[in-house]
Amino acid sequence: MGLEETPATAREMLATLEGPVDPRGEVQAALLILRYANESATSLRETCDMLRTERASPRTGQVAKLPRGTLTDQEQDLLRAMLVMAGAGLDATLKRLIKDALPKLVDRDVDARTALEKFAESKLRGAGDDPSDQGPPKFLAPVLTARSPRDKVIELYIEALVGQSLQSKDQVYKVAAALGLDPKKLGVEPRDLTHIFDVRNSIIHEMDADPEGQRRKRVPRRLTHMREWSATLLGVAHSILLAVNAKI
Repeated sequence: MGLEETPATAREMLATLEGPVDPRGEVQAALLILRYANESATSLRETCDMLRTERASPRTGQVAKLPRGTLTDQEQDLLRAMLVMAGAGLDATLKRLIKDALPKLVDRDVDARTALEKFAESKLRGAGDDPSDQGPPKFLAPVLTARSPRDKVIELYIEALVGQSLQSKDQVYKVAAALGLDPKKLGVEPRDLTHIFDVRNSIIHEMDADPEGQRRKRVPRRLTHMREWSATLLGVAHSILLAVNAKI
């Protein structure tokens, strides 16, 4: 599958973006992960559509109306799962890119190398954002005793980047910067990405519970919103993958 292509069953999920036809070796595994996430998210959406069709009126062919809503609880759960899958796909795709492509990027790309230098500087100052960070001595010891100190710094950098969940706007932007990219050029407004992750986190951490709800005790989700938000997360992964491929 070329980078500018999308699986035939998933074209509604990912926008077709222009880019090189043949992916470089360093992005092959990430592309495979993104493809599977794309297909899985789309399968969940298609299952939701199938259930809606099955309860359509035989006479009019229209989806039967529900009191104060258009989706059953089961259908909404499928949409919630679709968004969670898209978020997981973004997380896994970016982590694979970091592991496979970052070592080459820091050699070839000034912005990626600058991000690496800033990481090393923060470690030497003891100003890292990792709560488990034990200070400069713990960072320097393995670096200075390694056969290749530079390679060890890159290894520690990769560990720091992939050791956290990439399920927030700030984390996605951090990874994009590490890959030498401008986060502002990912094709999505920061506030929109933040909102999507807020919805995803509500589903994951709170089961979308809404104890104060009048009729339903879970936050109702709309098909159009959930499909758009899932496409956005997968689209961000696709945009980053294309940009990395172009750099290496």
